[in-house]
Amino acid sequence: MAGLQLIQITARKRMRADGKWWRRVVHKEGDDTKPIETNLYLDDSAPYAAEMPLPGGGTETWVYNGEKVGDSPGIPAEHDNSEVEFDITAQMYFTYKPAGAKSIWVTLGRVDWIASGQAVRSGVMLDAWQLKSSFRHTDALRPLRDLPEWEANSDIYEWIKE
Repeated sequence: MAGLQLIQITARKRMRADGKWWRRVVHKEGDDTKPIETNLYLDDSAPYAAEMPLPGGGTETWVYNGEKVGDSPGIPAEHDNSEVEFDITAQMYFTYKPAGAKSIWVTLGRVDWIASGQAVRSGVMLDAWQLKSSFRHTDALRPLRDLPEWEANSDIYEWIKE
């Protein structure tokens, strides 16, 4: 068993020096001229975490490096920021590949989830941040056979001034 995650992320940060907002945009690999902001894109890599053997007829919890697989979304609050905010829509696909040389990955199900947050710097110290708002919601796992599709990796991004 393994899986992957597709995400759509809106992230902004305000710079301390001039008070201007910057926005995170994703690009197609090899094309840094056209930002992608409306599609779901691969979150990091596929599979999202290491494959895990699943015994026939058994049920397991997907574990990677001794931890249950999950996600901790957000954007870094850096020393030159005065405010940060993000909204994430995600689809985590759970997949299985039967034994055999010609086997392919098949989708077992998907969990949809969303998260958002906003924080402001509350002082001059680098770690002096105050959470203004946060929200998260996760739907139940639903059986699904559709294969995930994406056109870019969320790791190929830049910050642009609004």
